[in-house]
Amino acid sequence: MGLSNIIDSEILQKKYNNIKVLGNGPSLKLLDFCKIDNDLIIGCNWLFDHENFNIIDSRCLVCFSDPSFKVLDPEKWIGILSQKKCYTLIPSSWTNIIEWSSKKKDFKSRVFIYNLNGSYKNYQHNDCKQNMINFPDLNYTSSVMTTVCLPMANNMKPKRISISGVDASYFKNGKFDPYFFKLKKLHKYRHSVVEAEKWSSNLNKELEFQLLFIKNNGILIQKD
Repeated sequence: MGLSNIIDSEILQKKYNNIKVLGNGPSLKLLDFCKIDNDLIIGCNWLFDHENFNIIDSRCLVCFSDPSFKVLDPEKWIGILSQKKCYTLIPSSWTNIIEWSSKKKDFKSRVFIYNLNGSYKNYQHNDCKQNMINFPDLNYTSSVMTTVCLPMANNMKPKRISISGVDASYFKNGKFDPYFFKLKKLHKYRHSVVEAEKWSSNLNKELEFQLLFIKNNGILIQKD
C-alpha cells in the first residue's frame, strides 16, 4: 500500500492560529527552540539534524524537494526520521523512498506525498506564484521553502505565520555560510559563487512575492 497525499491528511484538516516555518539558514543557531510554542512547525529538510530538534519533534512536519535526497542513502535521512515523531513530506516521484517508507509499518502513517513537477534546469520565477495557488500540485523553485513550505502554510489559512532561519543567502561576511550546520560529507551541496548569487537572487524574489501573497490573504507575517 502506498503513502497518502498530504491533501488528505489530518494535518490539513485541522485549524491552526499560529504556524511556525523554519529554514536551514545560519540564523537558526540563534533561535531558542524552547520558546517555540506553535502547535505546528513546518520545517526545511535538514532541520531534523538540528541539535535541538527533539524539542519540537512531535509538532513538526519536515518537507523535502531537493533531488539530492532521492539519491542519498535512505538510512542517512529518512531512516533517522523514522525514529522520530514528526511528519515527513516528500515528492510522489521519489519511488525508492516511498517504497522504503511503506515497509515501515509504524512510520508510513507519518509520511505523506505531494506532486512535484519540473526541475532546477527549467526554472521559471512564475512557478513560485503558481505554487501558492495550486498546492499540493507544485513546481520546483529555488528552495523547498518556496516550493512547498510557504505554499502549504498559506493553504492552511492560519491567523499568523512566523518565519525563522530563512536567510536566503549563501554568503555571510564574504564567507560561504549557508546553513545552521557545518557542511559534512553527508551534505553534498557545492555551489560556485555565481550559482550561489543567482540562487540567492531568485529565492529573495520568490520570498518577496509569496510573503506579499500571504499578507494579501489576511494572514499576519512575522519574519526574524
